[in-house]
Amino acid sequence: MDPLAAAQLVQEQWSRSAARRRVSNLARELGPPTYAVGGAVRDAVMGRAPHDWDLLSLAPEPLALAVRSALRATLVPLHDDPYTCRLVIGVGTELREEIDLAAPRGDGLEPDLAARDFSVNSMAWSITAGAAGVVDPCGGLGDLEARLLRGNSAQVFGDDPLRCLRAFRLSGELGLALEPATAAWISAAAPGLARVAGERVGAEFSRLVVPPGLAERIRAMDESGVLCRVIPELETLKGVRQGGFHHLDVWGHTLALLDELEGLLERPESLFPRTCRAPAPYVADDDARLRLKLAGLLHDIAKPRCACVQDGWVRFIGHEKVGAEMAAAICRRLRLPGEVCRSVSRLVLDHMRPIMLVNGSDSVVPTVSAIRRLVADCDPDGFGVLLLAAADIQACLGPKTDPADRATRLDILDRAFAAYVHWTETQSFEPLLRGRHLIEHLGLEPGPKFSEILRAVERAQIDGEVTSTPEALALARRLIEGAAEDGGE
Repeated sequence: MDPLAAAQLVQEQWSRSAARRRVSNLARELGPPTYAVGGAVRDAVMGRAPHDWDLLSLAPEPLALAVRSALRATLVPLHDDPYTCRLVIGVGTELREEIDLAAPRGDGLEPDLAARDFSVNSMAWSITAGAAGVVDPCGGLGDLEARLLRGNSAQVFGDDPLRCLRAFRLSGELGLALEPATAAWISAAAPGLARVAGERVGAEFSRLVVPPGLAERIRAMDESGVLCRVIPELETLKGVRQGGFHHLDVWGHTLALLDELEGLLERPESLFPRTCRAPAPYVADDDARLRLKLAGLLHDIAKPRCACVQDGWVRFIGHEKVGAEMAAAICRRLRLPGEVCRSVSRLVLDHMRPIMLVNGSDSVVPTVSAIRRLVADCDPDGFGVLLLAAADIQACLGPKTDPADRATRLDILDRAFAAYVHWTETQSFEPLLRGRHLIEHLGLEPGPKFSEILRAVERAQIDGEVTSTPEALALARRLIEGAAEDGGE
């Protein structure tokens, strides 16, 4: 793309905000050149709306003070060397935006750009001389046209090995292929991930999971030596033979399931024609996709530990329970949020339940109560566990797999969920026990045990085991006493 044409695209995005136009005017009044750099420039050139803007200025401190004064912005210092701050404009309004402002590293703009990670992130556009073209010393515009993600040097990966993960994340988000030399640099730098803080690794890996094409990225990460530095447990899945319903080892089956799961997320109507509209908000939610796809990646993580041979067939007795514990440990190691750890662990624990509900059922649809229990246990991923189970069924093409039987089981699952959806639309469910009851009557302080007790009581209510608030309180008391006894042994 021509640098002038690219600059016009960036200018159009930058000028959509009156506050940003004011920042340009202030920068021009002060004199030293100021540039938009990095991901915002890249996204604007690609026709994507930038979410955050980073600026480089040869006089960042005077500009920061001028913006704070003129726009009543909040100024948050971030670094001293080089000077970096964040300007928060429009606090408390719908027009709130954040701009990071810094001095260039090194001797000026182009050395700063060259020290960045990828060519597509190493472009700049002057907010003070908008008619000028995009500054592109590393060839980012050409790489965008060629749909390539190219590192600027081997050193950038050695300086920060997290960039090895970022490469796969950007490849997925932007639809760019890794340039061969860059892939080789990543392989060489991958061992350095061991010294990167778990929070940074987990945050980057989470963003990597959400875009389509996860199985392909996981396979490429494995080939580059990056995956074993992040989730070494996945290495043990390779070569683990499975029973007759499977045509792949556990590793291959996991990748096949991810492909099936992404297909269902994009087209849930393909297997759930009766109920595909009900979970539309869930399917569209990136947080839900993260939890569900992580669970898909880890759903059989314990099979190598649980493998045994019975009656001539390989079986994996208890792999769901052991896998739930392993998945929780992996998520904690990656410093993922607690709700993600709990949800992924629960999905792994229960991913076989929908399959067992429809196995050998002779077209008998599971009861609404059974589906209610499943959905309640996996909340907020009640529909997710059905998608996970359906993808698991779809990814099994072994000699014992009967396509007609598989289609029947999936149809039964859809009909069962349709009955549940109908029930939720025509009935009202009022929990007998709420958090205030636990505080007021049982003196329980809010915490992790809080939601566990409420969930257990709700399940008992669904099953008809408790029918009044006093009965629900009595059950909660027994659960608390039982937990105390277990803890004291």
